[in-house]
Amino acid sequence: MSDKITTVSTNDILYISAKTGFNIDMLLSTVDYKINGKSTTYLLMIPNSDLKNYYWLYENRKTDNVEFGGEGVTLEAVLYDNEKEQFNKYITGIKNE
Repeated sequence: MSDKITTVSTNDILYISAKTGFNIDMLLSTVDYKINGKSTTYLLMIPNSDLKNYYWLYENRKTDNVEFGGEGVTLEAVLYDNEKEQFNKYITGIKNE
């Protein structure tokens, strides 16, 4: 008996394995997408006067390449489409993946 799944259906079924961990990352991504929608990694520059927004992102979203400067904080942050408007004034670009 083989534990390997060789074919995956194209409908809404996602096969996972508790034994090997196969597709667990895909399961978590799928659940996240179903709950929150599409996410995009944005480049942001948050001024020192609005650091509370940086701290919220740091605690609640994936952030990378954080640099503190005299003007404020520059960072990459993953935002969901429904959050983009809230942080729109800080967005300086979209990260190319």
